[in-house]
Amino acid sequence: MSNPRSRIAIVDDDPGSRKTACDLLTPLGHEVKTYSNGRAFLDSLGEGPPDLLLCDVMMPDLDGLEVTRTLRQRTELAALPIVLVTALDAVGDRVAGLEAGADDFLSKPVHGPELRARVGNLLQVGAYRK
Repeated sequence: MSNPRSRIAIVDDDPGSRKTACDLLTPLGHEVKTYSNGRAFLDSLGEGPPDLLLCDVMMPDLDGLEVTRTLRQRTELAALPIVLVTALDAVGDRVAGLEAGADDFLSKPVHGPELRARVGNLLQVGAYRK
């Protein structure tokens, strides 16, 4: 079971998607912070990294693949579990995400039980990596 005090960052340019993910994870005791774009999330890392990142792929300015690549270039964030959330379903899109360094994918619209299960599993993986 995941640590109920886990810090989760949600990065998505769609307010409804951020709210849905937040509403599904907050009741489990997670500390959830949301960001409307990749740049705002990266700028927040000075406050300390989250335990897990849920990041939309298709965003203006800095997309989820760029955010993932940026994080993977930073040694201190190499163990951060990253889940890309996307409406894209082509194998090539998923391969691009894995090559960028993502640990997992969720398809939009997000289904609550699947989101909670993947988050719980990846929080455990992240704890082992640390």
